Amino acid sequence: MASAYKDGRYWYASFKTASGRWRAVATRAATKSEAKRVAIELEQREGRIRHGLETALPSDGGGTVGDLLTWWLRQTANAADAVRSVYSVRQHFMSAPLSRLTLAQVRPEDIVNFLDERASRGGRKGGPLSPQTLNHLRGFLSRAWRLARQKGYWKGNNPLPDVAKRPVTRSLPETYLRPEEVPRVLAALHPRWRPLFATALYTGLRKGELSGLQRQDVDLERRLLFVGRSYDRDTTKGGHRMHIPLAEEALPFLRVALEQSPHPRLVFPGENGRMMAKQIALESVLRRALARAGIVEGYRHVCRRPRCRYEAQARNAELRRCPRCRMKLWPTPVVRPIRFHDMRHSTGALLTMAGASDATVRRVLRHKNPRMTEIYQHLSPEWLQTEVNRLRFGLPELLGLPSEPAARRAADPQRISATPERVPENESGTDGFFGMAGRNAAQHQTFEPSSPEGLDIMPLARTERTAAGHELSRRRSRVQISYSSLRESRIAAGIWCRLRALLHPPVPTSEGVP
Repeated sequence: MASAYKDGRYWYASFKTASGRWRAVATRAATKSEAKRVAIELEQREGRIRHGLETALPSDGGGTVGDLLTWWLRQTANAADAVRSVYSVRQHFMSAPLSRLTLAQVRPEDIVNFLDERASRGGRKGGPLSPQTLNHLRGFLSRAWRLARQKGYWKGNNPLPDVAKRPVTRSLPETYLRPEEVPRVLAALHPRWRPLFATALYTGLRKGELSGLQRQDVDLERRLLFVGRSYDRDTTKGGHRMHIPLAEEALPFLRVALEQSPHPRLVFPGENGRMMAKQIALESVLRRALARAGIVEGYRHVCRRPRCRYEAQARNAELRRCPRCRMKLWPTPVVRPIRFHDMRHSTGALLTMAGASDATVRRVLRHKNPRMTEIYQHLSPEWLQTEVNRLRFGLPELLGLPSEPAARRAADPQRISATPERVPENESGTDGFFGMAGRNAAQHQTFEPSSPEGLDIMPLARTERTAAGHELSRRRSRVQISYSSLRESRIAAGIWCRLRALLHPPVPTSEGVP
């Protein structure tokens, strides 16, 4: 039977193994009862192994976490993000205490402590690691453990499902090009880069897919583009090999690229005539084009004197002088932190705002999961404002409230209007909703005029209010509404017309005629 005892500083768990031998192991327990529970769990696990219900772990604990990650990198050497995976694993894992633990020793709290230690240490830029980066590190371990279980490298438990992901706050930067910005950016680009960026915008291709695009993949007659390569690999990031349609405006840019390309096979080679390097900074090319096009968030004015180092933020590039040394300030444009991959985001956003269906956007971007497509479907505030303005029912006109100019409403032909136009005041001076409701009801013959006797139910006594209630019921029965002849836009007018007739009946004159 399992038992526990203390020897020196540690509590030991004594249990019978699957082979029938007694074994004692040191535990992290602080009390005897906790150590005994550990011993019972170990003995039960050995019993499951003895009966064939569980696989026995190797004697060396399955190797260390560092050995597991090294094996995983070899298995995924041909993956699209293999280079970044190798760099991240070497930077964050190989020097950490977690890499020296065996797989059998790793517990969920060990991984949590590792992530907390990484977050407090910070990254190479000096700042703390973001929750998204910590989730990436957790993802490396999760994928390595899952692949090890699939291929039989490790047959024990996977502790990663018990490690929760860090919550990530999603910011909403405009990391895509608006429709009015696209011509300005393409015009500001150098002629050498213009076909590349135009193709990326019209097709949504990634950087590696553009680098590996070959002449045989472009079919200008059928307006199709075959996407099945990324750099020198015969596969893409998502593992797709398919044709996507080409927009009409993309054809001239591809013709120019095919004519100017010095490479016999590649459409967009590098400056040396070979395939573009992965380290080429296309983001810098795009940001310089944004600055030349005037698409900036502001300007950073820096003093020209080297030792002064005065800086100031401003919205324009007007000439300013340093308040310290009176030297001229050099204006530097501050553009949005846009990446080359955001051209792919721009494709999804512009297609969505142009009215393309979700299936079309998903097919062009070649996403397996529709939830991934939603990330690329950015909507600009101006576009959302236009769509929200479709909800128009004319209520400000009905209630007599000021509304937007009629000229702006007339410029929006797709707006929903469910109310008639407002008419001038009637002769009695009644304006607003009640006056128009009465006129609309009279036009549709939905209201029978009440008796000339007035009815004011507010100041009446209790008995008089009872009589007034009977009179109110009688008047309700005399209201005739023909629902078959009423249009949907007149229902609200008829309801308010009845309320007005019941609460404000006509006042009889001296001749007895209202």
